Amino acid sequence: MELVDSRNNILEKGLTVRYIRTGTIGEISNIKNENEIGWVQLDENELWYDSSYVEIIEKREHKKEIKKEISHDEKLEKIKTQIKFDDVDMSSNSCEGGG
Repeated sequence: MELVDSRNNILEKGLTVRYIRTGTIGEISNIKNENEIGWVQLDENELWYDSSYVEIIEKREHKKEIKKEISHDEKLEKIKTQIKFDDVDMSSNSCEGGG
């Protein structure tokens, strides 16, 4: 069974993903299915994440340019510039709060 991310893209080892609940970014180092739930392990912290809460932020074809020797911080900065937020309303009318 193939694992898919929150956008129904197929997940594979080596892809860079973001855990949507905390924003944790890492490369998939391992994949498993357990109790009918897909899990991916990220190389950054070696923790396992439910695959339905991750999203691919870098396609494999873009990884070729990252394979050159760059620091971890440079890699994170490059990934951050590739993240796009769709349909974000930044007007003052979008905030509602209690109190």
